[in-house]
Amino acid sequence: MDTVYVPEVHFVQVQVVDSVRIKAYELELLGLKEEISSLRNLNSALGFLEDALRLYYQKYYEEAIKRCDEAISQVPTLALAYIRKGSIYFAQGNYQRSREEYRKALQHDPGNEEVLAQLRRIEQVMRER
Repeated sequence: MDTVYVPEVHFVQVQVVDSVRIKAYELELLGLKEEISSLRNLNSALGFLEDALRLYYQKYYEEAIKRCDEAISQVPTLALAYIRKGSIYFAQGNYQRSREEYRKALQHDPGNEEVLAQLRRIEQVMRER
């Protein structure tokens, strides 16, 4: 039989602090005012993207695109907004615009494998047409 060290576990109460607020303070200390503004707009942008997703499933594509544009106006670097917009254009059969939006997403999230896979899929669909 071997002896194994098992550390003692203690539970302590901690005050939960809003991580977005902490990040904003970090960015402010670094002098990154633009990033702070984007971070503060993130909740608003995510709300627009949630609306866009709901509208997408209801097939109100033009309204969904408008919500994506509103999210982009709040946080221009939010790759998810471009991905969602690309998905909407893909559902409409507008593969050219879909590809453009996915490429924009890739600029903001270069290693995103799902975006790369979707771009390959779009290219394949466009070749087959």
